Amino acid sequence: MSLGGQIVPAAQLVAPVAVRTLDLGAPVSDLRVRRGDRRPPYRSLLVVAHLGGDPIGTAAFSLREGAQPSGDQLAEGLVWRFAAEVCEAHTRRDHALARKIPLLAAPPTLDRRGFPPRALPAVSVVVATCGNPPALERCVSSILACDYEEFEVIVVDNRPHAADTEAMLAERFPEDGRLRYVEEGRRGASLARNAGLARAAHEVVAFTDDDVVVDRGWIRAGVEALRRADDVGCVTGLILPLELETDSQVLLEQFAGFCKGFRRRTFRHPESRADIPFFPYAPGVIGSGANTVLWTDVARELGGFDTDLGPGTPTTGGEDLDLYIRLLRAGHAVSYEPRAIVWHQHPDGSARLRRQVYRYGVGLGAVLAKQLLVGSDRRGFVRAVPAGIRYARDPGSRKNAGKPPDYPRRLEWLERLGMLVGPAAYGFSFLATRARRLVSRGLPVPRPRQVRAREVAPGQDGIVLVTAVTCVAAALSVALNLPVAVRMAAVLAFLCLAPGGAFLTAVRGRGEAGLIVGISLGATAVLAQTMLWLGAWRPRAFLYGLCGLCLVAVAPGIARLLAPRAATAGARAALRRARLAARHVTPEAHTHAALIIVALLAWTESLLGAHLNRIGGLGLLQAMPATYFLAFALLLVGFAIAASSGGLDPRVLGLYILALIVVLHATTAILYDEPRYAWVYKHLGVINLIASTGAADRNVDIYNNWPSFFAANAWLSKTSGVGSIDYAGWAQLFFNLVGAAAVRFALRGVTRDERLLWTATLFFVLGNWVGQDYLAPQAFGFVLSLVVIGLFLRCGPRAADRWRRRAASGRRWLAPRLPDDELAPAPLGPRAALLGGAACVVAVVTSHQLSPVFLILSVGTLALFRRWIRYPGPLERPLAEGRSTSRPSRSGRFLTQAGPIRVRAAGPGGQRVLVEVLGTERTASRRAPAPWLGRAPAGWLGRPLRRRAGHAAARRDDRDLPGIGVVVAMLAVEVWWVALAWPFLHAHFGLIEPTPGKVPGRNVGAALPGAALIFYAPAAVMASIVALALIGFAGRLRGGKRDLVPACLIVAPLLGVALQSYGGEGPFRAYLFALPWLGLLAAFACVQRSSPIGEAQLSFRRLAVVTPVIGAFLLLAYFGQELANRIPADDVAASTWYEQHAPPGSMRIDLAPNAPSRLTARYPLVSLADPPSLLEQPGFAGHLLGPVDVARLERLIRQQHARPAYVVLSIAQEGYGRLNGMLPGGSVRSFVLALGRSGAFRLVYTRPTDWVFKYSPPVERRTRP
Repeated sequence: MSLGGQIVPAAQLVAPVAVRTLDLGAPVSDLRVRRGDRRPPYRSLLVVAHLGGDPIGTAAFSLREGAQPSGDQLAEGLVWRFAAEVCEAHTRRDHALARKIPLLAAPPTLDRRGFPPRALPAVSVVVATCGNPPALERCVSSILACDYEEFEVIVVDNRPHAADTEAMLAERFPEDGRLRYVEEGRRGASLARNAGLARAAHEVVAFTDDDVVVDRGWIRAGVEALRRADDVGCVTGLILPLELETDSQVLLEQFAGFCKGFRRRTFRHPESRADIPFFPYAPGVIGSGANTVLWTDVARELGGFDTDLGPGTPTTGGEDLDLYIRLLRAGHAVSYEPRAIVWHQHPDGSARLRRQVYRYGVGLGAVLAKQLLVGSDRRGFVRAVPAGIRYARDPGSRKNAGKPPDYPRRLEWLERLGMLVGPAAYGFSFLATRARRLVSRGLPVPRPRQVRAREVAPGQDGIVLVTAVTCVAAALSVALNLPVAVRMAAVLAFLCLAPGGAFLTAVRGRGEAGLIVGISLGATAVLAQTMLWLGAWRPRAFLYGLCGLCLVAVAPGIARLLAPRAATAGARAALRRARLAARHVTPEAHTHAALIIVALLAWTESLLGAHLNRIGGLGLLQAMPATYFLAFALLLVGFAIAASSGGLDPRVLGLYILALIVVLHATTAILYDEPRYAWVYKHLGVINLIASTGAADRNVDIYNNWPSFFAANAWLSKTSGVGSIDYAGWAQLFFNLVGAAAVRFALRGVTRDERLLWTATLFFVLGNWVGQDYLAPQAFGFVLSLVVIGLFLRCGPRAADRWRRRAASGRRWLAPRLPDDELAPAPLGPRAALLGGAACVVAVVTSHQLSPVFLILSVGTLALFRRWIRYPGPLERPLAEGRSTSRPSRSGRFLTQAGPIRVRAAGPGGQRVLVEVLGTERTASRRAPAPWLGRAPAGWLGRPLRRRAGHAAARRDDRDLPGIGVVVAMLAVEVWWVALAWPFLHAHFGLIEPTPGKVPGRNVGAALPGAALIFYAPAAVMASIVALALIGFAGRLRGGKRDLVPACLIVAPLLGVALQSYGGEGPFRAYLFALPWLGLLAAFACVQRSSPIGEAQLSFRRLAVVTPVIGAFLLLAYFGQELANRIPADDVAASTWYEQHAPPGSMRIDLAPNAPSRLTARYPLVSLADPPSLLEQPGFAGHLLGPVDVARLERLIRQQHARPAYVVLSIAQEGYGRLNGMLPGGSVRSFVLALGRSGAFRLVYTRPTDWVFKYSPPVERRTRP
């Protein structure tokens, strides 16, 4: 008989095998056994047959290649395998049973469905796992899907090396209250199961492993079998293979014989010895630990599993057989219930098969050795040994019946070798366990003084893990010379995350994205500058050294992850509950996520439909299809809806900001072949120069006098193998992303309200038209400056006593009424903040000329006005001379009052402290033991009081940073660096230039259509943001809230513009530094009301009206001048050719200032003294260029002291002139023709849109005298 081939017994299964279930009580339909991928087809079929919900057996079939068994073929095979009565009903195709097929065992005494649901006892399911989250997720999902009414699932994580298991459970099952998580740091599956048993809260406990999938009725079948007889103390069940894809899985199924048959049996001692001579020591007869159900009290009476046995110990197994032996000898019966089914994932691979067989033999030998050495019936065991030998050699025993004739002999010998090793393994495990117990008993127990729980900072494990991974990935990728894309990703992630992560781990700081990236970038720049200082340009060596330092810093954190975490169990449990609650995703959040995806899809479609040849007076906006503007509008409207929704997770707002930054700043990086903006290329030349020479020459240009940023990029380029020009186009996306994180970090020094923070960040993104976000030191310095300001605000000086005296004397109007919301806690201690801030300050000072000025002015203004501005420190300092009184508060806690300062504890254990100053309530985050709070002296919360005789005088509180001292130190560093660069500055620049630099004039009337609109769009953006900020400030002022911190930080950068215009860019830089705080006040303007708990409620109407208007202005201002800002590949090729071929001392003359230059390491030889472009000089603008301009150009060249001269022309330069109304169309080609006909200029390089001419005047012939 055949079914697509000959029917064979199960032992002759040939891999791959399709495992399927079939209900014989329903019509036999066709089975789909075809694979959907390119793997080889199934060669065998294993059918697990059910009847009336009960498994009755398995049938094995061989398959022809590509055969799909039909229902008729299956029915024919099942007739042969099972019963003619069942198959006859199906072959008649009436799908009705001729008569009921009785079970192959005696019917149960009670109806297996007779127990009402409420009478069934509750069950605790224990799943032991060890670093296998994917399999555990599948197992837990199947358990939670069981059709049982009341049960809990206890996942015991054995030796948790990382938080992967915990994170998976929190993410995958966030709201299921039936799930519990337990950590067992000691090695051993028996210890893990016993830990779960100790925490089992119900009457029945079930044990399974993480590599199984349980049947839906598994719990119910086990409990019903457990209640079938009074003496049954344990139930085992049927274990079937989840898959048999490989030969090793088939061999393991044949060897282990997990399937104990389909007959219901009950084992009792000594009654069952008549049927099984080697009972109860026969392996593979009673059951397996992966499918065991017990009464909880019975399991605890027996002491659980033997910790000398099982995986994780030298014995590697045998703990389940030992449990069954002790159960039976204690007088309990063990019932085997085939309806309690679990599907086991057999290990794949020959090596794993050999290891499994060997470990099985070791475990069996260990169990038998235990019975001989410490068993309760050693005499009975010795008498049973001959029967056991016969059982092991009997081909018909359950252990050997499933093995085919060609079963590998090496596996049999491997099992026997394990059995020989087993006794020694058990002896070693037994002695090691007792030795540990003796040592632990002999250790002196110290008298407890003060129990302090180890604090677990939020996100600390994630920081440690990310830091370690990035360190290892960067070092390996560079050492192994992996592909440049891999090296770039690894090295960039390392330099941006690892130093900051290691620093925060070492000082136990709070992990915030802006702080981590800021400190990382600052440390990277300082270290790169150190290489220049030392004259040791070794990028790879310094990378390896930094990796080592970071790994050393996070080593305690790694050890904490690897070690048992009992000391942090309470704190981690609280964090776990908080994460489970925080990860609750509402349907509204799904709607917003879908809206963001739609917007990104529309943006993607717009990129495919962009036509760059249409760029004109409105810039890139003319080249983009309507779907781009649709994506932009969807994000703004969606943000307004989300921000005005009271119950929405604020992290959804972060997704909108992220998507908006991508839509705005990834567009040109994708569409353009070369980096945007002509002025970015002179930075590339400095990077290439430092990368090739390993030094910075202060005599070359101003950039070499501020080289830290360029050295850091050279470090990145040398170690990753990616040229700076290849990643420069993505710098705008990078700096806007890290800039948004830095803005949030700084703003958290003023408010903790997430909606206000994200809304202020939105206004920052919409108001940032300045274009200072390209690969430049000013973008780098701006990010680090925000981090420094945030550190000063959040970890800086407290209010001084002088302010309190002024406030108490009637000048209370100077004291700002702070927001009602709770401020964010300090991310670092003051000393750590000084160290991290110092790295950022040094990086800013050594990277850019103007950014340190704005930074010092901002911090100096805050330090100067610190008498009137309260800073959100851990605690406010009370008056030293104030009298302290203590009285119980309404909540039962003590209230300390010192002058105008009143402090009370709130929350469990005094974990939060509320501070009231002049009637304004603030919340500070600091651990303060509640029992001591009322008895503390007035100076306990701030500067310590002078102690009694015999003690040292009071010192300044180490939690108080000296504000003026910080400013003086920053100023000293800036003066020192300017002094080093003073020779170059004195020769080429003025230190103070209050007059703005001259901007080349433009003829608005002759400009392209729409150009006038884009010229005034930047002013419209700034006016809109400033107007909204004024409205917000005025509204807050009317409400009694004086926001002096944002006001000071808005005014401070303007002072720098009065001193240094920076070539006309100073006002724009000042606006950029003020923009985060303008954005915060603008967000206040959109606040509708405040809820009772202080959370701002934003107005949808205001946001929906204001943000699209500012967004429209931003698009015009940011993308409007792409005729000048877009750099074609031909222009880059022409500039590269010039710098590589021009002789030293050459002079380059461009038509317009938007030509890329100084982009190679050779630029100091050829491009240091180039004259201004022709359109910046009188006489060349306003007409079609021609022969007259050639003569004017010759006069200009002759004035340059007979240097070799090159003229570089391009269509892109003509676009600059057309956009600004300086040149008519066709001027470049007309000028090229005129130069070619003049005879004084020779064409030396040409591209389709670029031309390079060399000035070669004819040599005059001189006659001899």
